[in-house]
Amino acid sequence: MGRGIGGAVRRGSGCEASREVPEGEYFRLMAGAGATVLPSVWLEPLPTVAVESVSLGVPVVGSGLGGIPEIVDRYGAVAPPSPERIAEAVAKVLEMHYDREEMKRYAFGKFGAENVERLVRILDKVASRG
Repeated sequence: MGRGIGGAVRRGSGCEASREVPEGEYFRLMAGAGATVLPSVWLEPLPTVAVESVSLGVPVVGSGLGGIPEIVDRYGAVAPPSPERIAEAVAKVLEMHYDREEMKRYAFGKFGAENVERLVRILDKVASRG
C-alpha cells in the first residue's frame, strides 16, 4: 500500500479502499461495510456520504472538520485528518458494537424528508424576502 490512509492500515486487515464503485453497487457495498471512512480535509458543511452511511446503519470515521462531527454524533468517531489518527479511529470504531437500527432512526429523524421539506420552506421564505 502507498502513502496516506491506505498506508496506515495493516495489510490483511479487511479494509478496502476504492476510488470507483460499479454503478448500482454503492449502497449495497456501503451497507455491508464495518465503517465508512471520510478523512476529508475540506470544510464540507453536510457531507452526503456521512449522512448516507449513518442512514444505512454504518458508523462513520471522519476528520473533525465541517459538518462531519455533527453527523457522526455518537455513531462513529472523529479524528484529525492524518493517516495515523484516522487509522486509530477506524480500529476503535470496528471494535465497537453499534445498534444499526437505532442509527437509522437517528439519521431519518435528523436528515429525513420531513426535515428537508421544512428546510426548503424556510429557504423559500428567506428567498422571497430578498
